[in-house]
Amino acid sequence: MVFLLTAMKFFNRGERNSGIYPIKPNQSKPFNVYCEFTAEGASTVIQRRQDGSVDFDQTWEKYEEGFGGP
Repeated sequence: MVFLLTAMKFFNRGERNSGIYPIKPNQSKPFNVYCEFTAEGASTVIQRRQDGSVDFDQTWEKYEEGFGGP
């Protein structure tokens, strides 16, 4: 499997469906991110609030561990 670096790389290859995609930035191991696609381009989403139920005022340790849902 070929891992791309960013959401924009998927956009440049013709992807237009927002969703979860595997990326592999620099020397890291591959991991899944949410990619948001619009007519103008793409963004790699690092956090998104859906309904206000998740409190983003967390410690750095919580950000490292992860919290909330995908």
